[in-house]
Amino acid sequence: MVDEYLDVVDQEDRVVGKRTVAECIRLGLLHRGIVIFLKNERGETYLQKRSALMAWYPSHWSASCTGHVSSGESYLEGAVRELREELNAVCKLVRVAKVQTPKWPCKGGTEWEFNVVFEGEPQDTEFKLNEEVETGKWVGYRKAKRMIEERPDDFTPDTVLAFGEYARFLGSAAP
Repeated sequence: MVDEYLDVVDQEDRVVGKRTVAECIRLGLLHRGIVIFLKNERGETYLQKRSALMAWYPSHWSASCTGHVSSGESYLEGAVRELREELNAVCKLVRVAKVQTPKWPCKGGTEWEFNVVFEGEPQDTEFKLNEEVETGKWVGYRKAKRMIEERPDDFTPDTVLAFGEYARFLGSAAP
């Protein structure tokens, strides 16, 4: 398996180096990630349940798609790639927000990222899941919001943080 390289960034999100994912986590280096919330024509949000094999919050619910931005990629390029890899999906993505995460414990190290949150509406809403995803489901926005508020420990922390930004983005337009 080839190690994925990430851009290491400073507090202003300027590239200051390049390290493998494992090194970024082991050393607690700030890097880039993406979080995508997909919606359908009924206003439902797609949530995925991560595979039990995942090192970061296995068997937890997550946003529609999440991942790291590879070295040299823009946030949008990373989001398009991750969406294709995880769900075999393609759609226009709209940038919703950018957040810096707290330093979260992960695999004996620290996960620390700038995450850009995107929204998309795919034409094809039947996904071909890869090995990182156990299952997924479409749920009404209000139900998704209630699930995250009532049972945040069932979700990855980046999803909880990003959903708050997504809810602010939707504002009174939320379905």
